[in-house]
Amino acid sequence: MAGRIIFSKTLKALHLYLSLVIFLMSFLYISTGYIMSKHNWFESGEEQVTTKVLPLNYTPDTSRLDQFGKDLMEQFEITGRMNWSRNGAGQIQYMYIRPGERIKVLVNHELDSVSITQTSKKTFQEISTRIHRLHGFEGGALYKAWAILLDITAIAMFLFVITGILIWFRFKNMHFWGSLILISTLLVAAGMFWYLV
Repeated sequence: MAGRIIFSKTLKALHLYLSLVIFLMSFLYISTGYIMSKHNWFESGEEQVTTKVLPLNYTPDTSRLDQFGKDLMEQFEITGRMNWSRNGAGQIQYMYIRPGERIKVLVNHELDSVSITQTSKKTFQEISTRIHRLHGFEGGALYKAWAILLDITAIAMFLFVITGILIWFRFKNMHFWGSLILISTLLVAAGMFWYLV
């Protein structure tokens, strides 16, 4: 009997703490999502674009584009998520992206200089939109921390559902209404998935 009481209290406490984690992250996502949907309520602002040509202080190894991109970040003090490609002229170009800012680095054919184009739009609306869409582990420590928080929230949601079902099963008089809500929710989720696919 004592064991069942302890289990019940632990289950309820866990359910409560999980709900707090979910609430914090959901509040952030709902807030940024609302700003995205009501974009006309907020100042859109103008993009600020600056371009400069700077010399490279070393001869790059173009066989390792990932490391080359990191070296560029270090030399020119660039932050953000990195990706690279080659343009129509065959030049190597890097794009570094973070909320409110994009930096394009175009490497000269002679590999002795780069053209750096910085596009900034650091309005509340733009930064909120970028934060809402942020995902993945690439980009540095802060991006990894954000991705880990998202993973923790996903796990918390899963455990919240499991603990909720276990709590619900302990109240026999709620089985009918609980079953009705659970089945209705699963049908809506399945219907949305089918419609979007």
